[in-house]
Amino acid sequence: MANTLRRFRREINCDFFHVQLGQNRDGDFASALHGFQTRCSQAFERNLETDDGYVRLHDWRKEDGTGSGALLRLRTDNRTRIGNIDTDDLRDLALNSNEALADYSCFRFFEEFQTLVVHRNRDAGNEARLRFYLEQKAGIRPLSFELLLSRNALQRFQQLQEITTAEIQIALPENLEPETQNSDSSVSQVIALARRSNAATFTVKFSMGHSRKRLMDIGFLKNLFKDSIDQEGERIHAAEIRGRNARGEEVRAIDLIRDRMTEKVALNTGDLPPTLSDFYSALNKAYQNRRAEIAEQWNQQRDQNDQ
Repeated sequence: MANTLRRFRREINCDFFHVQLGQNRDGDFASALHGFQTRCSQAFERNLETDDGYVRLHDWRKEDGTGSGALLRLRTDNRTRIGNIDTDDLRDLALNSNEALADYSCFRFFEEFQTLVVHRNRDAGNEARLRFYLEQKAGIRPLSFELLLSRNALQRFQQLQEITTAEIQIALPENLEPETQNSDSSVSQVIALARRSNAATFTVKFSMGHSRKRLMDIGFLKNLFKDSIDQEGERIHAAEIRGRNARGEEVRAIDLIRDRMTEKVALNTGDLPPTLSDFYSALNKAYQNRRAEIAEQWNQQRDQNDQ
């Protein structure tokens, strides 16, 4: 008896970032994207060539207080085959010369707290690839996506009396992707050294001594790891901060990767494939679910800046 495809309730993972644009970090991100879309109204004008095809901004929509779009990945190195569910038959997927395999990662920007919510899709790309694309192709720079952390992680961090170490662990890639290489960065130099030793992963550890004041600022610690996070993205296994609590015990306080703010949202589309509008609605729901936490962090950062 022939098998039938089973449909499952699909969920997406969403990550949250604070957008900082321009020298004074007060640029209008949504307007910059809208301007790029207007200048490059033809799809091919927005293509940025990669090692396996192209990426481009797709379906950007600017509305009051928000903007939505997708980073489209087009793979031209087609090695895909189509398999039959009921038999062992395989056949090549035939594409025309101007066609490619497509996937996308959706995002939505909210102006009130300058927050970017990104649909995590490893096949299409993450926030690091989106930032690189916008800087290189759209000319939106300097541009920073600062990851937001969960409320529980920040509470653990605040309970520390002192910080002892900060440590980052990165998986060593077999081949560095061209769009993430930066031979001038300290991370790339360490990667080159680790590759010569045939290491699978490498760890960089900072000893903080008995740091209490400046290093207790979470923004400083994010900046300490910023170069690595921007350059290496999902290859980072951990970005851990350890310290001593009020009882003098050394504890893991926070991991900037594992403790990032995330939200899982269901796409309830039945047997139909989700549309871009379905993804945008899910991103909006994720934002509303976390809005109180985002507002807390926004107000705390403003209070620190005013001091």
